[in-house]
Amino acid sequence: MKKYTMWAVLPLWVYGGTMFGFFLVAKLLELIANLGVSFQGVNENVLQLVFQAVSYVGALLVVIGMPYLFFRGKINKELFGLKGKMKWKYPLIAVGGFGVYYIISIFLTLLMTLINPDFDISQAQDVGFESLASSSDYVLAFLALVVIAPIVEEIIFRGFLFGVLKKNYRFWVAAILTNLTFAIAHGAWNVGVDTFALSLVLCYLRYNYDSIYPAIFLHMVKNGMAYLLLFIIKPF
Repeated sequence: MKKYTMWAVLPLWVYGGTMFGFFLVAKLLELIANLGVSFQGVNENVLQLVFQAVSYVGALLVVIGMPYLFFRGKINKELFGLKGKMKWKYPLIAVGGFGVYYIISIFLTLLMTLINPDFDISQAQDVGFESLASSSDYVLAFLALVVIAPIVEEIIFRGFLFGVLKKNYRFWVAAILTNLTFAIAHGAWNVGVDTFALSLVLCYLRYNYDSIYPAIFLHMVKNGMAYLLLFIIKPF
């Protein structure tokens, strides 16, 4: 792919491929249901976890699997920032990164409200798991939102997308393109602004430490805080 087209084509591929992966799994489940397979009696949170996990696998196969078939020699652990060993300092770096992200998120949100007074900061993101009744339900939601989602999203966005872009463009170009793609993939405007701020710090960690692990830990911390607010503390 030429450098002068990669800045547009690659983000579109990652966004479209991720959405297409989820779409394929949804259609597969719909086909299974139309064939007469009943999911009645199955815990809806188990179904939600399975759907999310399989959807992420579908997204990985489309976004990364297909390019791997054509560029096998260029798609490796180094590209994704998966080389090297896990270091004890990465979780501590993630905690510090969370503070930086939170400040940036507040600033961008305030800026958006000044630019657009109708900007709705209270619009909620649909994360599923609407009815948690037992301890196992909470564990399932935790696995889906705090473990699976951060790992897979980091592999796709800060691993593959940012990994390829940073080899061809300066840091800020690669970061902004990654941030915008990541934000748009999360839908609602207020969620997009927040995830843009998060992605900015995630890209910096990925770039500065030449590893995806600090970004994964920060993403887990952020989603863990959201999990606490949505399902445990419930302040609103």
